Amino acid sequence: MAGLGAAVALASPAAVADTAVGKPAVCQHLDKIQQRDGKLVARLGADANTRGSIAWLKAKADAATQAGQTQLAAMYTDRASLRSQALDTLNAIGPDLTTLIKAHCS
Repeated sequence: MAGLGAAVALASPAAVADTAVGKPAVCQHLDKIQQRDGKLVARLGADANTRGSIAWLKAKADAATQAGQTQLAAMYTDRASLRSQALDTLNAIGPDLTTLIKAHCS
């Protein structure tokens, strides 16, 4: 998420233009950030069969609870909560990033 702030700062009109395309050089970086964020949103929002997703962590917490491992279940629940917050942030940033790319890289 800190990378987006740096990318926004670099997307100023003073950014060096890519002579081949006529776009600011930062556009390639913004595209990569958007692709990476899209993959992360897809993974976090995936089903319980996708390793690393929020649903996967909740399923692991449920299994740990059933096995009587309360500390492990709490750890999985905390991780799921943090990833839910990250997903909310990424979903909020997504439209802003798209707008930034359209404004400076189209």
